[in-house]
Amino acid sequence: MQEGILRFSQMELRSEGIGESGPIYLNGSLTKSGALERLHIEAFGKSFTCPEEIMVKLPKMINGILISYIFDIRSGMGKTLYMTFQFGFTSGIKETEILSLNEQGKFSIIAD
Repeated sequence: MQEGILRFSQMELRSEGIGESGPIYLNGSLTKSGALERLHIEAFGKSFTCPEEIMVKLPKMINGILISYIFDIRSGMGKTLYMTFQFGFTSGIKETEILSLNEQGKFSIIAD
């Protein structure tokens, strides 16, 4: 037997949030090959759209997503949402990229 990939064609994630995060909502669409082509995020009481130049740095096929949050008042960074996009199998994760979004609307790819 060979494990097959169930790629995402659309995604929608909702979280009630924790602490100061407030509710979090992600929705997006992916190409037929599984690459992200649109990502809209509602977080921190605002709406954001991920720029295309950031999305092209994410895995070319996505079949897993994790979300987390930090509020770092001491550094002045404030609220940041982290989205981990993954591609893999039960035998292991083959590719992972972490996308961050701060409350000012800055998107970044976090290097390993």
